[in-house]
Amino acid sequence: CDSSGGGAPAIPWLAALLSLILPGLGQLHVGRPRRAFGFLAVVALLDVTAGLGLWSFGALLERAGGFWLTTGLVLAWLLFWLAAIVDAYLAARRAEAAPPALWQRWYVCVGIFVLWGLLRELGGIDPAGDTESYTIPSGSMMPSIVVGERVLGVDIDPGDGLPERGTIVTHVYPETGNTYIRRVIGLPGDTVEMREGMLHLNGVAAEMEEIGMFSDDQGREIAMFRVTLPGGTSYPVLDMRDGSPLDTASKTTLGPDQLYLLGDNRDNAKDSRIDGPVPAATLEARVLYVYWSTDWGRIGRRVD
Repeated sequence: CDSSGGGAPAIPWLAALLSLILPGLGQLHVGRPRRAFGFLAVVALLDVTAGLGLWSFGALLERAGGFWLTTGLVLAWLLFWLAAIVDAYLAARRAEAAPPALWQRWYVCVGIFVLWGLLRELGGIDPAGDTESYTIPSGSMMPSIVVGERVLGVDIDPGDGLPERGTIVTHVYPETGNTYIRRVIGLPGDTVEMREGMLHLNGVAAEMEEIGMFSDDQGREIAMFRVTLPGGTSYPVLDMRDGSPLDTASKTTLGPDQLYLLGDNRDNAKDSRIDGPVPAATLEARVLYVYWSTDWGRIGRRVD
């Protein structure tokens, strides 16, 4: 990491930049090998444990309080990285000119960085690789998720089986490649029907109880209901008016790899009532948390 090859003092901005690239490299530039390998050991520990499958952001999000647990880990990691940058910068300012040791050579820093990158690539190490982030452009999932909010989802692994009824998922529409967010209502083998605004699942009407009013992004007050599916799963929906074209949908029996998805904003959602059942193979993620909203009280909220 020595840029001069002689006895010039460490360069503070270069030390900070090196630790920005990888914590510990700046300390090598300064000539603090023990501290450098301390920072590098922390990075290696996190990467190794993630590579062994001991943790990932998706796994953390699945746990109780997962949003705040994950947020705390991210903040701790950022603070650790910042500490490495500041420590390298301050140490470089205090360092005196001296002939560079072996570990201060530029090719040592390059070698460590390249080796770290190769090991991460070969080990498939990406703790955030099983999560997805989405920005909500429409009100089709109000009141659970509103326009402009950003949500976190966990990738759906086909080996884990199908999501349960009531789960909010994203799926990719094959013909356009667009991603939609909807709620799973019907599973393979189910019969689903909408009759005069009432959802019927396998011949049984879902309970629908009015629970208040909801103000949408345009300031309109819309009646809000709680729907309870046969089996007990419940969630909120909006119903603007009676007699909507979407209040009626013909009876559909789902095939072995099909799902019936609905938007929570019953009168304003393009879903299985229009497009028909969704192939299970098009599912992408289960949506779990709102991580950004203009209403700060909704940040960290687990979606129903």
